[in-house]
Amino acid sequence: MSNYTDHDATRIAVERFVRLVEQAPEADDDVVVSKLRKVGYSERDAEKLCCFVPSAFAWVILKRMGVESFPNVYIASDALGCDVELPISAEHFFTAALDWAYSTLESGWDEQLPRSTFELIIQRSAEMGAANKALEAGANLSDARMQPLRVYRFLAAEPDAG
Repeated sequence: MSNYTDHDATRIAVERFVRLVEQAPEADDDVVVSKLRKVGYSERDAEKLCCFVPSAFAWVILKRMGVESFPNVYIASDALGCDVELPISAEHFFTAALDWAYSTLESGWDEQLPRSTFELIIQRSAEMGAANKALEAGANLSDARMQPLRVYRFLAAEPDAG
């Protein structure tokens, strides 16, 4: 089982996910997971990339759109099917993607992460889907309170698992 605590390795994994989505924007998560597995990522890491990278990118945009409250946990099921709250800050793919997204918005679009690619990534997030529905219903995002992300594609693991 991989443990992505090295910033450079984590950033490379996030960039690889982004490149795969950029090359095949119509690919669903199953296809992206398969492609990540073919280049050496574990199934768990591939699933986490598909889950956490779009969410992190979306959080940056939602913050700019006025959302002020973000959860510090996400929810996954354990092996018995019970919900477990886990710290989002412990998910290195999430934090690396969040850092990259913030840096990009602060310094501007570039060849590494053009706006079109950023938009492809955020379209994959549940958060942007919910925000778009709220906006269509006339809600003000500054009043929104983000609920914890609920993941279904992998189980909660022991705290030291990657």
